[in-house]
Amino acid sequence: MRVVLVLAVLLMFCLPLCLFFSELVSAHRQYLINTSYEPVNAIIIASSVDRYKGSKGAIHYSPRVRYRYDIGGKMYDSERLMAVYVLGDEEWAQGIVDRYKIETDATAYYDPREPSRAVLLKRFSFSPYFHMLMMSFALTGGSFLMLKVWTERSRSVTATGKGWYEVPPKLAAKRRLVIAAVCSAIWYGLGAVSIAHYLTFVPGPHPSWSMTRFEIYGLLGLVPLGFLIRYLSMRRKLTHARSLIDRPRSNSVTGTGQ
Repeated sequence: MRVVLVLAVLLMFCLPLCLFFSELVSAHRQYLINTSYEPVNAIIIASSVDRYKGSKGAIHYSPRVRYRYDIGGKMYDSERLMAVYVLGDEEWAQGIVDRYKIETDATAYYDPREPSRAVLLKRFSFSPYFHMLMMSFALTGGSFLMLKVWTERSRSVTATGKGWYEVPPKLAAKRRLVIAAVCSAIWYGLGAVSIAHYLTFVPGPHPSWSMTRFEIYGLLGLVPLGFLIRYLSMRRKLTHARSLIDRPRSNSVTGTGQ
């Protein structure tokens, strides 16, 4: 049982949290690359569109453009298109390939500290921020399930005297309050990190569709927040609710209480 619990914690909490910070690092690396790499003349030596099939059957496309540039008399080749790896539809990928045709001149951007590192386009992708929001969703859901299972693990009947026994509720009011508070904190805390980094490090004007995604994320967070407000307003009433029986069948019960 403990092994299963540990694996559940790793899958539902640690993994989404690690992936969230991985995407945060990717987003900040994107900012550093786009602000510190210097321009250099390059020539396109290969250009094509790669086709990928997703896990659910969706088809994704990625432009593969290979270019060559000279730094201090030494030639370098690179296929890195942008600071972060992106996939798109066929029209987008083909548009990039048509723009960078073989044997044409282009402007690339290289790292002055490590000339072998370069990108062809200085653009900010929303992809890391979208993945951060998805990991926030996964982490909130995983935390809810873990806390719910943990609070329901042991429920023992307690003798109150005069032949009556108190049956603890399946999910006590205080525990409901804690679950709602933790889920709300995770949702809005990680969401605030994503939004703050985007608004701080991605230069404006920001496209309306990106802000719409943040707004939808904020509205979805009203679900755990609403439960938190509800449990806070009903805290006294729910705390004093009790369920009594005149004779217990065992020390552990599985029925529900009020």
